This record gives sequence, structure tokens and C-alpha cells, in this order.
Amino acid sequence: MDRRRGVSGFPFTPNNAPMAEKALEASMTHFNTQRAITHLYRMTRANMKRVVPIGLETYDIMLKFDLKETQCLKNSGQDAQQCNFKAGFFVPTYTCSSRVRVMATSTQVVSLHCGHGSSSESGSSEEAANKEESSSWKLYKY
Repeated sequence: MDRRRGVSGFPFTPNNAPMAEKALEASMTHFNTQRAITHLYRMTRANMKRVVPIGLETYDIMLKFDLKETQCLKNSGQDAQQCNFKAGFFVPTYTCSSRVRVMATSTQVVSLHCGHGSSSESGSSEEAANKEESSSWKLYKY
């Protein structure tokens, strides 16, 4: 999917792409470091729901995204974006929403809420798509 495509709540343009990438990366890193999990999780899809200007070059970005367990152990030191998804029907997934403050010099996760997703999403058609999916996240409408 084209990363320049508009998303619900805020137009996705090359100008705000770096800020969206920072927010998504911060959210996924926060999930992987703060959760009591054994394997890293990687995004399967993301949706930028809203952007709220807070001040000069400061924005709160509201995101909704899905995560799926990878083959990499949490303590491996690997980048989750470089890890392959686990194969199988009952691979753990999460659906999350976050609020991330993006400033010119730093990014901070204000809130992150996740619940278990549907394990049936790991069917064979998705596994085939995941093998072709690039290591970077993509924004698109649900």
C-alpha cells in the first residue's frame, strides 16, 4: 500500500510522515520493553487517528495499530522490524491504541492501551502476505 495515502482523521503527507514514523516506533518499542512477554512483537498495520497540535513543533498523535508475535526473543537485542512473524494459527496478536507526543527533539508515549487480538488472524493467507510484507510499517484505512 502507498504510504502517502490519506488515513482516517488526518491526511498522510510526506510532511507528516517522519512524525508518524516516530510515533509508531515509540509505541512499538514501549510495548516490547514494558510488557511481560518472551518474544518481540511487530506491527502488522497502523492507522493514524488524529493529530493534535500542542505547541510549536509539538504534536500529540493518536494511533491504532495491530501487533503480532515474532520469532525473535525479547532479550535477543534484535530490532523487531527485522524479525519474521511466527507461523501458525494461534500466534498471539494485540490491538493497541496510543497517544504519543512528538516534539522536534524527542518522542514520548503518553498512553498505550492494548488488548488481545483475534488469534484466527494468523490463517494461511495472512502468513503468505506476511512473508511478502516489508520490515517497515504501513499506514492504511481499516
